Amino acid sequence: MFVVVYTPRYGAIRIISARKANQREIRHYENSTRENCPVDPASKALGRIDAARVDATTEEDIARQAATDEAEAIQNIARFVRRVRKRLGLS
Repeated sequence: MFVVVYTPRYGAIRIISARKANQREIRHYENSTRENCPVDPASKALGRIDAARVDATTEEDIARQAATDEAEAIQNIARFVRRVRKRLGLS
């Protein structure tokens, strides 16, 4: 077993380092895979979403949230610009 450190770059995987795993790392891997791989795949959690809430979300809800997000982004930009102008002594 090996420990590999990598980073995705421009659609490829760049290996930073690779070495043989020590006994502690092997035990950790074996324990974590045993805990995270249930015998029955149906018992595995589906993620951190509330599926009922997602299904109940209407297009109007999505449009309202998008408008709110846009308004907050504009306010954040305005606050940032005011801070920069103040630091530069322009306001």
